[in-house]
Amino acid sequence: MTLAAKAPVDLSVDAAKARVHSLLGAWTCDDALLNATMALGFSRETARVGLEAELGAWRDTAAFEAIWASEAPHTQAERVPGAVLLVAARTLPASAMRQILWARALGADVLLKPASGQRTIGAALCREGLGCVLLNDAPEVREETIARGVAVADAVIALGNDETVAALRTQTPQHKAFIAYGHRISAAILDAGENERELAALARDCVAWAHSGCLAPRLVLVAGDPARLASRLAPHVAAAAAQLTPPPLDEAHARRIATTMAVMRGFTRHEAGGFTLCVEPSGSVAPTYPRRWLAVRPYSEADLIALAGSLSTLAVAPDAPRPPPLGDATRIAALGAMQAPDLTWRQDGLQPIASLLRPSAA
Repeated sequence: MTLAAKAPVDLSVDAAKARVHSLLGAWTCDDALLNATMALGFSRETARVGLEAELGAWRDTAAFEAIWASEAPHTQAERVPGAVLLVAARTLPASAMRQILWARALGADVLLKPASGQRTIGAALCREGLGCVLLNDAPEVREETIARGVAVADAVIALGNDETVAALRTQTPQHKAFIAYGHRISAAILDAGENERELAALARDCVAWAHSGCLAPRLVLVAGDPARLASRLAPHVAAAAAQLTPPPLDEAHARRIATTMAVMRGFTRHEAGGFTLCVEPSGSVAPTYPRRWLAVRPYSEADLIALAGSLSTLAVAPDAPRPPPLGDATRIAALGAMQAPDLTWRQDGLQPIASLLRPSAA
């Protein structure tokens, strides 16, 4: 695999915005991206709302300009990658979209390796003439494809589970940038006097993208009665599910739900629109809740601290207890905004532009 020689890249903020807007324009000029997202199993409304949340973040010109000024890639032109390999996960198109757009803002060519069987979404993201090359998604040539991509890329972005990230890390030479976004979960904190508006917002966070991805809340901590909150939240989850119509769970996730139910036998549960809300006691927390399972517990700083290393986003109601310090890798969000991070989000604590630059010792 070889890439054509490139002229020096204009790293002015206006040139960066122009590259981003060209790709955004291609993605929104037809229904290819929407249809490809629906082909992954999402309903039209789920796909539309989810894609619009990500596209909307990129329309915030002020946020983009502020990040570009603070990370100042134009002062480190020798470290800007000429090509970026993106190994996408079998989750949400929005995660790949954000990484593609940051790489293209820098003027890098993007080599997109989609998850096996997801070539359609890859083709919708890689439009001709806009600096994005679609690689083979066939599982029988996966290792060869990735090896060839690593060889020509200056930076490698790994999206996926911990095993995928670890394997790609060992394949990436030290003189190339390696950026990993692995498995994480999200949570929410509510106060004892939660209102209907807050419950509806939390329900939308749960149901968006069919409870897939690291931004979906898997745990709710309430400074009050968790049984009461679960019973009040369930109708809102059912209403959100009726609007967004998440697809049925596949067999593997259905088995995980059944296993979790067996472990949680005896705890109060509410079934709502294909989701299970389970009232649990405080205690040690492991980030292993399956999709469509929402644990509701009494507020506990210990539970939050136990999750600190794997907590992506924490939504905090206005009158809820303030959480303890959780580090830069955890984003604090408002209820209803968990699944719509703005451009200032430092996913996993990483700067979106600086993380793509080649190591300074190269």
